[in-house]
Amino acid sequence: MDNQIIYLDNNATTPMADEVVQAVSEAQALFGNASSMHGFGREAAFAIEKAREQVADLIDCDPKEIVFTSGASEANNTVFNIFRDRIDLGSKRNRIVTTTIEHPSIIETAK
Repeated sequence: MDNQIIYLDNNATTPMADEVVQAVSEAQALFGNASSMHGFGREAAFAIEKAREQVADLIDCDPKEIVFTSGASEANNTVFNIFRDRIDLGSKRNRIVTTTIEHPSIIETAK
């Protein structure tokens, strides 16, 4: 019998593809603040913009439409705040529907 492990809990995490491990490894060398004007910062900013263009190309959209966040909670809050602002501006779609089994970042932001 093969002792291969089959991992089925991909809800919050999953093993990284080799290409992702390589990209992360290369990105770790970019420690500059991407908002800084010095060379380290410009190099980090270039890498972020390159990633933005790659993602946009992958899903066929404009790079300006790609927003990177630090994780799911920040992403959920960002989306809900966009919807909230649209509702405040009189959008015809003026309700957010969710369920009690959603992640707390959704439940609390929806409140």
